[in-house]
Amino acid sequence: MINRIKIMEQIHRAEKLNIVSELAASIAHEVRNPLTVVRGFIQLAKNEVDNTIQGYMNTAIRELDRAEKIISDYLNFAKPKLDVKKEEVNISCSINEMILLMQSYANLKGIQLNNHIDQNLFIEADDLKFKQALLNLIKNAIEATEQGHVDVDASYSEKRGILLLMLPTQVWG
Repeated sequence: MINRIKIMEQIHRAEKLNIVSELAASIAHEVRNPLTVVRGFIQLAKNEVDNTIQGYMNTAIRELDRAEKIISDYLNFAKPKLDVKKEEVNISCSINEMILLMQSYANLKGIQLNNHIDQNLFIEADDLKFKQALLNLIKNAIEATEQGHVDVDASYSEKRGILLLMLPTQVWG
């Protein structure tokens, strides 16, 4: 009986730790989005100020990069399996929102974001996770392109269903 109680207490403690771990990882993952946006705006504003302020802004950018690395390391360690809240998601709107959000980051990198998004494309998904995945894909495409543009296309066809393409295109000089 005592062993059974101890085992139940250990299971209860493990469940609590799992919940706390999942919550912390979820929060850490969502913190990355504003870090990226803040970094982009600081880089854009950096060109408009004197050298002293630019030095401060460079320090802020380095610290934002360090914070993102810490979060990435933590997420690689935690990797929780979060519950998925599936709902009908208008991915046409979601894609356009994420393109608008990443536009300043693309401008900063000298990359042009182009898009052709069919209207009224719907899927069954977790909206927040879908947007996070889109944000990561667009950011990765921008970072993979040194000069040129990133084309984001989403369309529907009877044969293939919904097709989402994210193509970084290099411009060779």
